[in-house]
Amino acid sequence: MINLISKILCSAIKNLFENQPDIFDFTSQTGETEWNLCHHFANEIHKYIFCKRGINALNFLAIETKCCNVDVSTDI
Repeated sequence: MINLISKILCSAIKNLFENQPDIFDFTSQTGETEWNLCHHFANEIHKYIFCKRGINALNFLAIETKCCNVDVSTDI
């Protein structure tokens, strides 16, 4: 299962950067937030994994995103 999820995440990231190579190009009007990055990444993951609300048996992944240069060593 872990191997499958790893492949899905790698494919989703690859597709995200192929489909939106300017994903990190923000202006003062658009801003840069984790919400923005999460939304676009979730759309790519959704192509592989279909979420069913209210069915916890299908919940096997939680992702936290950071879009700024921050120290995440304490989060791991």
